Amino acid sequence: MNKLIFFSLFLLFCAKVTAQDKITIQSGKSYPENQQGISEFYFVHQTFADAFYMTDLYKQLSDDQMFNILNKVYHSVTANNKVLAIIEQDKGPAARLGFQIFKNTEIGDILVLGTNFNSKKRIFEKEVDPNQSIYRWYAIKKNKLVYRKDLYSKEAEEKARNENAYSLIDMYLFDDNFENDKQVKHLIDELLSNTNDEVDKLYAYC
Repeated sequence: MNKLIFFSLFLLFCAKVTAQDKITIQSGKSYPENQQGISEFYFVHQTFADAFYMTDLYKQLSDDQMFNILNKVYHSVTANNKVLAIIEQDKGPAARLGFQIFKNTEIGDILVLGTNFNSKKRIFEKEVDPNQSIYRWYAIKKNKLVYRKDLYSKEAEEKARNENAYSLIDMYLFDDNFENDKQVKHLIDELLSNTNDEVDKLYAYC
């Protein structure tokens, strides 16, 4: 699956663009709602940090610019409609954020975020590096967007249970097991009533 994803993103990034503005978004048709049924909460939670903080783009983009990019992706990306955001740089190649839906993989439908940002050199490159360029994929499970490392397993659940007070809450909120969602409120109430740790309380209130 990784080879297929990389090849598709390579073709996406090869698109020729004549940039007129700092930010250009190739998105095709937009829809009133997300066509995959993903909630805005899960979409933003998963893609915001990966798209802008892992690539250092947050240092050069305003909140409105970041919002506009993700808003366009959220309302445009489908299995047949890829979205490519291109952000011109003062020096070197433009930054590229590619979003694509892959249907019917071994774990179901997935959303892929690909970039030309080299995680080792911390720069945007003209070519995508299969080993160093940052990309992420997320499983689409009903209204949830689930990062691949957050997919449910008994081993992960046991590990979270043995870590800090909020690890299990975090896991239940963002994994693909909908049965454990009903336990989140009880765990938060329990955390608030049994801890004096200000960090734990802040997490629970958020």
